[in-house]
Amino acid sequence: MALRSLLERSLPPLREAELRLQELRDRGREMAAVGLVLAAATAPAALFMAHLGIAVGASAVAAFALALRARNRRQTLLSALLRERDAYRIEVVRREGTRFASIDRRRRLGRWLRRIVSFAECEEGLPAYSVVSLDDRVRAQRERLLRIAEALEATDRPVHPASVVLVHQLLTRPPSSPLYNPGLDDELLDFALTKVEAGVDRDSD
Repeated sequence: MALRSLLERSLPPLREAELRLQELRDRGREMAAVGLVLAAATAPAALFMAHLGIAVGASAVAAFALALRARNRRQTLLSALLRERDAYRIEVVRREGTRFASIDRRRRLGRWLRRIVSFAECEEGLPAYSVVSLDDRVRAQRERLLRIAEALEATDRPVHPASVVLVHQLLTRPPSSPLYNPGLDDELLDFALTKVEAGVDRDSD
């Protein structure tokens, strides 16, 4: 999936998104509970009748699969919401985003940004990450990347969690990041950095 679709995907209205997150969480828990009950019943059912045990076991697997599907769909929606500052009016988004945007993670991301700038300028060897960033794009956005790195590393500067999440996704999702993928329009990087900068010196309110 291209970063354009990640950044510009059509998200449901906030109230609908909040209800959807709750629905998927409840469905996942319900299916997991059903799976556990069925799994526990598999052996007794098999003792009673072999084919019944197989059927109960298959039902348990199906229930666990549905639980996993609900969990993955919830995580996909939550991941998209975590990039959007407006979505932090939703309690679970605010809680997860605040937890994610710890000062330790901010510092790691700041150092990572500095490394890719240094690598693009041939001042440092390959970064720890195995995928190499696009030097021309990094050099073109050098000052902005370093300013963002400085803000992330400064403990006295508030950075909105949505900006931290977006930086993390830019750095850790090469196929969908214009920092790494030459098949994506370089204007996407400008768009993404503008969204990041909008949350610098801004808290989660």
